[in-house]
Amino acid sequence: MDTEKIKTLIKIGVEKGQYPQYVYKYRISDTTKNPHFDSIITTNKLMFSSPKAFNDPFDCQLQPITFPSATEVSQFIDRVLPSTSANIKQNLITNATSNPLAFASILESAIQFDDKGVLCLSQEPDNILLWSHYADNHYGVCLKFDILEDLDFFSIPLTVIYDQSYPVYNHMTQPNDIVTKMIKTKFEPWKYEKEIRIFKQAKGLYDFKKTALKEIIFGCNTPQIEINRIKNLTTTNGYTHTTFMQTEKQNGIYGLTLKAI
Repeated sequence: MDTEKIKTLIKIGVEKGQYPQYVYKYRISDTTKNPHFDSIITTNKLMFSSPKAFNDPFDCQLQPITFPSATEVSQFIDRVLPSTSANIKQNLITNATSNPLAFASILESAIQFDDKGVLCLSQEPDNILLWSHYADNHYGVCLKFDILEDLDFFSIPLTVIYDQSYPVYNHMTQPNDIVTKMIKTKFEPWKYEKEIRIFKQAKGLYDFKKTALKEIIFGCNTPQIEINRIKNLTTTNGYTHTTFMQTEKQNGIYGLTLKAI
């Protein structure tokens, strides 16, 4: 699909509430614990990690259908090897259907995503568990990004679906669904993360527009000296538009509020 059409569809999706306009990245900011944090600000880059590096070994897994029918194999060959002779095609069909274990091994090796890049974000800035798990027990920060300010970087937002089982995937009939099938599904207990994911064809660092970083939110435990340091780092690197907030524990209930600082 044309890049400009994708951007238009994302804009329409935000307007209709299909995508969030704002997404959040929780990070440890203490440079003794996370020496890479400052580079997010100084180089305006975020890391798209390989799924292999995720903290959940069940993440980005599929249950491929490894017992294809002869018709499915035939259609698959016609699609990917259209010039195959009739004899070779028949041999391939026979091998795939008569030796499904060997076919399964080939198929599983073909759908590895170790070299791809995924950026994991949340839809919430005030999630107590996310602050605890990914932002240094509320001593870190949460970065607020505006998807509409950088449609190239945030293309295409994938809302994670939480389930009890791996998504079922048929490589013969669903070749265009592999990204969404693999990236979008996660084990149901992780649903508190309310995750949005961005997929790139290669892992590594990608530039975002500085205008997309709308806000930096500090945790309720972030020391004042760290707040001052990050404020200074942000303003001296050209983020004059970026505002600053800090979470506060609510009285009497399990909750956080945000206040401008």
